[in-house]
Amino acid sequence: MKEFSMRKGRFSKNSDGLSFRRRRKKVDKKKVSKVFLYLAEIVVIAALAFLTAYSFFSGLKMHGQSMEKGIEDNDTLLLNKAIYHFRSPKRGDVIAFYPSGNRNSYPSIKRVMGVPGDTIKIEAGYLYINGQEYKGTPKISGIKDPGILDAGVTLGNDEYFVLGDNTNASEDSRFTKIGMISRSDILGVIWWDATFPRFGMVS
Repeated sequence: MKEFSMRKGRFSKNSDGLSFRRRRKKVDKKKVSKVFLYLAEIVVIAALAFLTAYSFFSGLKMHGQSMEKGIEDNDTLLLNKAIYHFRSPKRGDVIAFYPSGNRNSYPSIKRVMGVPGDTIKIEAGYLYINGQEYKGTPKISGIKDPGILDAGVTLGNDEYFVLGDNTNASEDSRFTKIGMISRSDILGVIWWDATFPRFGMVS
């Protein structure tokens, strides 16, 4: 009588000595090495992206109401620290800087309204730059306290005048506590508001 035996992965027929075994799949070493190389590339790219973001970008919190309604208190903002390696701050940039050059203080956030060489004056609630009323964005009018700008100020070679968009709730270059900002005290430009519903580019 023919004997049959069934085991995991094997069928043998004792009568004629024939046996059939499950063939082991051979590992394709080339495919495995390609997968490992692919994963290694992903890890390296992710690490470089993290280092780049850490080196050139950082997050800040807005403190206070001086930039409302564009940027509101406690908004999470992204700071581009690299941009001023390639160009100088320009009028309209929203920047982060150390107030009065105090690097132990939390950075302040304001808008650049005057650049080196400009003459800045506030008269009858309006901002004047080089003798011309400023009519750009954001609209600036109804300034109650001109501070040191009631007689006008001409900026030096390394001085920037900053103003809060919400001018009547802002401590900025009009006041001696802040004054004009030196280029070395500017950290970078605020380019993104990461807070809903204002999520998007800062203009």
